[in-house]
Amino acid sequence: MDAVRLGGAVGGAGDGRAALEGRSQVQEVVRYSALLTGVFYGIVHRRTLQAEYDHSHETALIKKREHWLEEAKKAWAEKNKPKVEGGLVTDPDAPGFDLEAVLKSLE
Repeated sequence: MDAVRLGGAVGGAGDGRAALEGRSQVQEVVRYSALLTGVFYGIVHRRTLQAEYDHSHETALIKKREHWLEEAKKAWAEKNKPKVEGGLVTDPDAPGFDLEAVLKSLE
């Protein structure tokens, strides 16, 4: 007798089951719509965060290279400093070179 009641409750009349199926289909549509919306939002959000990170990382690399370039320029200028003997520039490639002054100093 329990099997008859159990069978009637689970597989029972068509009216109760049809209403249950209608609600479950709506619920399924809502659930999957929410799932797909969440997945889409996650993809878009991830791409936005990645773009911000890439931009900040690129900016940091550029600043680091500019710093290195400035240090290299200073080191090169220090290395290639014109030779000055007693206030006289003797390097012919230097912008302050005066041939007449050098010749007078040699006399």
